[in-house]
Amino acid sequence: MKLKHILNEVEVLGQTKVIPLSKIPADVAKVAVSSGRKDNNQVDDIVMSKKASFPVKDLKPAQTEIIKEKAFGMAIKFLNRGEWDGVDLEAIISSDNFIMDGHHRWAAISLIDPKAKIAGTVINLPGVALVSVLNIVTKALGKSGNPGSGDIATFTGNSFEPIITDAIANGIKGQYPVPAEQIKAALGKVPGANGDPEKAKQIMMRNADLLPKQIMPGAPDRVDMPVIGPEEVQKIANVIKNGVVDFTKPYSPNTKLQESMNELKLSSYGVKDILKAIFNRIDLLPKLGFSKFKDVIYYLKDGDQEEQSALENKLKQLGVNVVYESKETQLRKLVREEVAKVIKSRNQTK
Repeated sequence: MKLKHILNEVEVLGQTKVIPLSKIPADVAKVAVSSGRKDNNQVDDIVMSKKASFPVKDLKPAQTEIIKEKAFGMAIKFLNRGEWDGVDLEAIISSDNFIMDGHHRWAAISLIDPKAKIAGTVINLPGVALVSVLNIVTKALGKSGNPGSGDIATFTGNSFEPIITDAIANGIKGQYPVPAEQIKAALGKVPGANGDPEKAKQIMMRNADLLPKQIMPGAPDRVDMPVIGPEEVQKIANVIKNGVVDFTKPYSPNTKLQESMNELKLSSYGVKDILKAIFNRIDLLPKLGFSKFKDVIYYLKDGDQEEQSALENKLKQLGVNVVYESKETQLRKLVREEVAKVIKSRNQTK
């Protein structure tokens, strides 16, 4: 069975399948997010980005979890401020116009005026690949996915009618209450309503029917999507623009080693010791009967304990010792390292 690096999913830009956030090992992500310039190719991981503006109707959702009441509440806030045309989503947008975040702001402005323009940071990757790359960054930052609720498929005029009718009569309750009079005044600002909240309701219902319902093909649930805060958008776009994230072949040696460590998923820690002993030792490979490092991985992946022992004996004959540490030894080493850190920290503060 051929091994496949978790990052290879991104390699084929025509993929219809995203790498879910929960499927990316944290150690792979931490190595990959800083190794793009360490793979003997300074340009393969560079992806250009720019700030751009779009009619809101031209953008598409990457997730289905959008709550109608939340979108309507945001629309009222935009209307009250008189600010909806030219709003910055403070989110990342793919080259094929899928928004990575800011879905409720996008839906709110769509309810007001589908022709209004909104801005965002475009990273020049199609949505499926971009979600995978941003998931690598998310995991490297130590973040977990956000659970979501709601369903954009239910964004219809008929479903919004009772929400808007109740708001006109009773206002909006809850954590961010808005009195009915403010609701009416806000709705009167909807383009084409001419101050009439009932007319605004009809316009919003029509706009809800027009809202794109088809999410990005292959998109996972919200909990497996990227978590990128507004304050992180530009920084992450620059990191990707500078080719720092190692998501395209050739991979750096560090990322490559992580590939072998994680994809083997073998219980014996001795396998890892063998791989570490011969990693980057091209001179040893033909003497061991292999032409490439990956051939060794295949051998260990498909082999059994006897074949592992045979390879270990060959290494010993070549003067390379493979030393297996017991779990107790590993634990003692970790304790010593932590104690040393504490002592060093105390000495520095004296």
